[in-house]
Amino acid sequence: MRNARGRSEMRQNRATRRLHTLGAICLLLSLPLAAPSAHSQDLTTGKVILMGIGCNMSGPPGTAGSACYVSISGSAVGPSGCQSTLIKWDPHATPNGKAALRQLTVAFRAGDQVSFTLVDRCSLVWPSSPTMRSYLILVPSS
Repeated sequence: MRNARGRSEMRQNRATRRLHTLGAICLLLSLPLAAPSAHSQDLTTGKVILMGIGCNMSGPPGTAGSACYVSISGSAVGPSGCQSTLIKWDPHATPNGKAALRQLTVAFRAGDQVSFTLVDRCSLVWPSSPTMRSYLILVPSS
């Protein structure tokens, strides 16, 4: 009985280490997206929890039909006129847009906190939601 319990604990420890390693890799991959930019009016969300994530890929790139979004905890964010708890981006037109989807999905599933930098103006394509410029996944230290 003791050997079975020991093996089970070893498997759980291995799984935990893999999750922490994956989180660290996601953090390292997201750093170039979170680098300081020349946009003086950028808005930030502070630390938020992702409440949901998804995409609507039915339209061609650059249309409202190819939008990915995250739903965040807390109050609405964004520029005046398009504040919302939904933050959107185009996975095809945004640099590293598909990688962002993968990394933010991992953060959502792990319950990690994320900090977003938002475009400082309302989008013509998504007038009711702020648009993501960059993000930083905040992996808890172990």
